Amino acid sequence: MAKAAKLDSSDAAGGDVVLLLGSGGREHAIALKLAESPRVRKVLCAPGNGGVATADDDAKLECVALKHTPDEVVAYAVERGVA
Repeated sequence: MAKAAKLDSSDAAGGDVVLLLGSGGREHAIALKLAESPRVRKVLCAPGNGGVATADDDAKLECVALKHTPDEVVAYAVERGVA
């Protein structure tokens, strides 16, 4: 996995960084609603799906490749500054 830039969950741009695990339709709907919130700056979808990857609000949505092992998820969340 490529090293991703660390996001500060409380930076000057405001809003939280959220990590959403899953790739189904429910996760897609949740991701889109989270992206609409002014309290959310970035939604990281692991692994996400094609709908999330091509969503209109792509500046806030990002699909990421994780194996979903607990250690990998925790390490990634810490690295990316997930709230």
